[in-house]
Amino acid sequence: MAQSPVMAMNDALRPKALTLPAAGSPLGSITVDGSKCTLCSPPYACIRCAKPFGSLKAIEIMLGRLRDDLVALGLARSQNMSETEDNAACVFEVMRYLIAGDDVTVSKLTQPMAFFNQHLQPWVSPMCQFIQAHPRAVFYARLADFTAPFMGVQAQEFNLVN
Repeated sequence: MAQSPVMAMNDALRPKALTLPAAGSPLGSITVDGSKCTLCSPPYACIRCAKPFGSLKAIEIMLGRLRDDLVALGLARSQNMSETEDNAACVFEVMRYLIAGDDVTVSKLTQPMAFFNQHLQPWVSPMCQFIQAHPRAVFYARLADFTAPFMGVQAQEFNLVN
């Protein structure tokens, strides 16, 4: 993450602002829209080890895209569910629903392939590697040992469909 070395600095040493090229500079100028810049928001850290892995703005953007796709599919989070929709169990359940639907005898692959490519493939395998390497993630490391190859098989299956 680009901002993590700066954000990791002691508050007293961390610069409050960075000097950007002035208007008319031979290097050009930079205009930053803080409402859209993912580097302008605080880091989003792991709840266990506190290591930053993204900015809050980037996480909000990804969650917004996931929610938009779920709405387009006619799916929504249950009001009595406290977790957000971006957890692995939820997105795997959406995959199950998209493939099998209410009728498990009918298989459809176009929507699941797009959902997989957008919302699972970019992050599930790296998540599995991170969990497998964590010394205290004994139970979840075994689950990641199963999930990582499953993701590879699923990606190959969708490649065959193309």
